[in-house]
Amino acid sequence: ELGHLVGAKIGKYRVRSFVVLGLGFKTKKGGAKKVGFNSFEGLTGETKVAPLDVEKSSLRAYIAFPLLFLLIEAVVFVTIISVINLPDDKYSWAEIFSACALIVGAMIYVYNYFPAHLEALTDGYIATLISKPINRVALNNLLLAEEASAIGAPAPKRVIYDTWSDLTFGLNMGVVYDFIKEGKIREAIAILDKAIGVEKGLSGYCINEAKSLKLSLWLGNPAYQRQGAEMYQELDDSAKKYISNISSPSALRCYFLISGIIEESETEASFALDKVEKVLKGVPEERLDVEKALIKANMDLVRKVHPTWELPAMPWEQKPKEEDKPEGDSKPSDK
Repeated sequence: ELGHLVGAKIGKYRVRSFVVLGLGFKTKKGGAKKVGFNSFEGLTGETKVAPLDVEKSSLRAYIAFPLLFLLIEAVVFVTIISVINLPDDKYSWAEIFSACALIVGAMIYVYNYFPAHLEALTDGYIATLISKPINRVALNNLLLAEEASAIGAPAPKRVIYDTWSDLTFGLNMGVVYDFIKEGKIREAIAILDKAIGVEKGLSGYCINEAKSLKLSLWLGNPAYQRQGAEMYQELDDSAKKYISNISSPSALRCYFLISGIIEESETEASFALDKVEKVLKGVPEERLDVEKALIKANMDLVRKVHPTWELPAMPWEQKPKEEDKPEGDSKPSDK
């Protein structure tokens, strides 16, 4: 984490969170810093940053300095192990400590530089992202948005990226959901069409997510259901498998609408709704309300088409039990 701190300063970032084994500081709502014990993401701590300049700030030093510090640590501990090599020496504990520190440190660095997105944003994953120039700017914009959300500041204006990668796809999806909230479905679908048409640079997951979201928007709007039915017939096997796995809100709504509008299966429609609570657990907080609103609108549509169907109630629709009601809501007695 000390390497992250030094690298952030060199790369022109402000540090908004620096925590090691729970001890450090975090920037809270309003911009105030809380010093002391704090929760953190990752194995041993976290250093969260925001760019001073979106175009010029670079995370390369942020990634490199932890490795440099590991090298210094390795030299020190290997020197200790080489000097103190007698089993009966009173300083043999230092040799054991050095060996353990090197082994544990190496294990942590293998995790930290694994080139994939784990539960925390690791250096290895950041390195794969910023290898593409478009991702460097996109990641800086993402860090600015995260900082604004953390301190309660107004969110920076969203940018639509014309160059596609898995990172810019995620940021463009933020714009898509903004359009959906504003009722601008055509504008949202226009961005999704660009993602679907990408031949290189996007993973299959992103393309299938774009397809499922577009299909759910079409099937969820009576004016576009014919186009939605045609799109469903032309879906490739990969997209159909993605929808059937119900691993995202858009896939869930697709499965529900296909079951309710096209295949007219009450059992399958209920099956999809039973997974709502599980699927929504992975949705970012800022997107949760719009996802719930879309699910409700889709349910209202299917209920209108099939008024006799008994679809399960959503977690936020369920009425409290009598014993859970506040005492003030109870009916006064005749006495």
